[in-house]
Amino acid sequence: DWSEAKKQWCCQHEHKGCPSQGCNTVCHYRNQAATCHDRIQYLATHEFAHKAEACHSAYHKVQDECSVCSVCSHEESHCTALPVISDDEYDCDADYDNWKHA
Repeated sequence: DWSEAKKQWCCQHEHKGCPSQGCNTVCHYRNQAATCHDRIQYLATHEFAHKAEACHSAYHKVQDECSVCSVCSHEESHCTALPVISDDEYDCDADYDNWKHA
């Protein structure tokens, strides 16, 4: 049984047994503390910036890295992705030999 005292101690010292706060739950990962929402949003706009399904990818990465974020649903994260930029926007091989002259 987890008494209130045990819950508080484990939450403070081990980051386990903490009360759920949905997407505002704090995730401790690689010596950094951030809410699940903030981690999802950061990954969507940095690691997965301008990629299709950026929020989806960010959400699943946070779920893998921080199990306490299981209390945060994809919809509740309110993730906002950057506009998608296609990798095919430019053909980087076309006229490559002349790139210095352009």
